[in-house]
Amino acid sequence: MLMEHGGLMVFLLVGTAAHGYLLDAAFGRQASPSALRLLLLIGPLVFAPIGELIAIEARQARWRRLGLGIAAAAAATHLLVDIACLAHVELARRQPLLLAGSLLSTIVMGLVLRFALRSLAADAIVTLVDVARPGASWAQRVERELWLLGGTPVSMLLVSIAFVIMALVGLVRAPDSWPKLLGAALFFAACAAVALRMGWERRRSLGGG
Repeated sequence: MLMEHGGLMVFLLVGTAAHGYLLDAAFGRQASPSALRLLLLIGPLVFAPIGELIAIEARQARWRRLGLGIAAAAAATHLLVDIACLAHVELARRQPLLLAGSLLSTIVMGLVLRFALRSLAADAIVTLVDVARPGASWAQRVERELWLLGGTPVSMLLVSIAFVIMALVGLVRAPDSWPKLLGAALFFAACAAVALRMGWERRRSLGGG
């Protein structure tokens, strides 16, 4: 999934900052990096896409299953650290933005884990959900639409909207700096428009109408 929707990695990078805070609390900020610390911090970010790449490029079923297993293990490890971050009271009190990043990375890695497990169960690379069958839920339809739009346009849109909101809040708090803040708001609004265009073109190219 990360190979097709690479833009989602930006949320994982934000979540990694929360992981760093948690590991500093567990190991001590001044402690030299241990193998376990490095594995928990950057291992899932490396092995999840590598596992997916092995599975996608595999010519034999056993290699595809191996790649999907690596991706699933990396995603599950990342999720465990994410959950620990979400349950860390001090992180919530001191770094609420990092906590929000951890929540976003939890969602992304949850999708990666789901993709790997579904593909393992089907013994094939699963992409779009089937919404043509009777009884497809609204959540499945939303998932299909998001997959058609693509993770990169969606992540770019969300990040751009966040910066627009920040610029507008800045206008309210510091009206004297309105030229720079207004320029920033317009720039990121344009980025959001580009992301929408990218997503719509991808959707059309994949036959989404």
